[in-house]
Amino acid sequence: MGFPRYLPTYTLLFASHIYCALPLCAPGLPRSALASCFHANSPSNVSGILVDPAFE
Repeated sequence: MGFPRYLPTYTLLFASHIYCALPLCAPGLPRSALASCFHANSPSNVSGILVDPAFE
């Protein structure tokens, strides 16, 4: 399994989602900005880095 090697990347993705969710506390935040932040940090956008060539 290639999971342990990519654990820091998953942790970073998780942390970026937490960071994106923080502004929810701020009133008047445009939902589009939040959505685009989540989209930019979604695993599907970085799947190329996460895929272990040995398991393709």
